[in-house]
Amino acid sequence: VLVLGGLLLFSACSGGQSGEVTQSVPPTSDSPAATALPTALPTVQVVVATQTAAPEPTPTSAQTPSLPADLEILTYRTFEGLKELTRLPYDRVIDLAFSPDHRYLRLRQALTEDTHNDIFLDLEKGEESFSLEGGQRVYFGPESKSIASLDGNSLTVYDLGSGETKLQYNSRYQIAALSPDGRTIIEIEDVEEGTGTTFRAVDLTSAASSFASPNTYITTIWDFRTGRVRYSTYGYSEVALHPFGSEIAISSAKQSYISLVSTVTWQQKIYLGPAENGPSYYSVEYSGGGRLIYALIDDEEGNSTVQFWYPPSGEELPFAADQNLLAVAVSPDNKLLAVSYQDGSVVLWGVPE
Repeated sequence: VLVLGGLLLFSACSGGQSGEVTQSVPPTSDSPAATALPTALPTVQVVVATQTAAPEPTPTSAQTPSLPADLEILTYRTFEGLKELTRLPYDRVIDLAFSPDHRYLRLRQALTEDTHNDIFLDLEKGEESFSLEGGQRVYFGPESKSIASLDGNSLTVYDLGSGETKLQYNSRYQIAALSPDGRTIIEIEDVEEGTGTTFRAVDLTSAASSFASPNTYITTIWDFRTGRVRYSTYGYSEVALHPFGSEIAISSAKQSYISLVSTVTWQQKIYLGPAENGPSYYSVEYSGGGRLIYALIDDEEGNSTVQFWYPPSGEELPFAADQNLLAVAVSPDNKLLAVSYQDGSVVLWGVPE
């Protein structure tokens, strides 16, 4: 589940067909015509708080090598100048993310099938800030001074510098996502076993929901402010929203390419990758300002690599990273590239001035 500005995205399990749904189309020279989609009906829900214990953060003191002060912005012109800046000894890092002010780097280490350890590196001080162990999903606060941890039906806000608990919210429903401004949460309720799921966006006193029946994956994007469905397709998809909101990038488990779809016309603009017999793309993301787009790729042997493109033209950009990658992230200022490897290391890349 992703919450993207004023757009909400849900990849839902569903078995019947609820309303008209548009399917993604293979790339052609002509953009597909827009199709009218059903309107999501708003509802009002009452949220009742429950008591849930929040995980205790663990202080750490490991040191991180310092980084160069002056780095070039990563663009299609500077990309070939990428150099390895530092290598960090962290194994099993399955996810990476930078804070909005690019000061902190979150490293997620897999512990078991259901639990992991989130480590927060202070890149300015060159040391670990603290860590959280559990099954939580973590969001950086927009001001880069706090993190919000979602675990089951509990939301806990921690101070990013000290790890101290600042706020806790509990719901009777599962909390699925948090909006970038930290003001809206998305909750999921199973209406009845085997009949479907209700998604609910809660912003203090107002709510909006959408229903999906079981046994089929449907990806739906709608405007939270109006409740209008903007785009919908069958099949599990990964979706990234351009930082300026002008387009979305969609990769599907059933397709070997990434579609770039305009959020104005909701028509396919361009596609990235081969149209047939190509690799499977996942973890699609835009870099800061939308200057680059990147995705991880699985090959036939089960190895993972990363591919970068220049979005306006679809031009592929070379990156001399080894195979067997686990995660990739680009800092919001577009100057640092973090890559984790299966060999037990995390490498920070950049272009020194």
